[in-house]
Amino acid sequence: FLEPSNVELFIVNYRRHNEVRATVAGWLDSFPFESVNIIDNHSSLTLDVFREQDRNRINIMHNPRPKWMLGSLAECWNMAYCHTFTSKDWVICSQDDVIIAPGWDKLVSRSGYTTYFAPKGDMVHINSIEGFKSFGWWDERFRTIFYQESDYILRCLKSAPEFISICDHHHWSHMHNH
Repeated sequence: FLEPSNVELFIVNYRRHNEVRATVAGWLDSFPFESVNIIDNHSSLTLDVFREQDRNRINIMHNPRPKWMLGSLAECWNMAYCHTFTSKDWVICSQDDVIIAPGWDKLVSRSGYTTYFAPKGDMVHINSIEGFKSFGWWDERFRTIFYQESDYILRCLKSAPEFISICDHHHWSHMHNH
């Protein structure tokens, strides 16, 4: 079950301050996270962007990159896994432009899967330490901001399809245990 003491939230940000502010508020309004970790891929984000009541729970991790580089989501998700699985059982990885539906935590807690992808690709994915032990790291050789989730999802489906839930509303509409 997901509880504040056993889950970490990581959000990637690429200079979209309005979007990340709304996404952080949505996550915090839907679940009592102890902290929110933001991987800031251009080192321009500051706490004053966020609601005052949220600032004490926000940890900004500056990850500077050249101006032309959007970043590597596979690298960011691996960073989240490194920081989470030394002390927590679950990691939630979110992009910075997500609308959060209340009740998501109850759906995850009662479903019994170890790994989740929704609503599009890796826009949000939730992984447990058990899922990580089964599926491993993201392949950082995917240096684009597309397709790294296809590789990870295919590896999950190949090795343990009974433990993954996918609800991917891209135009290819991949659904599995959704």
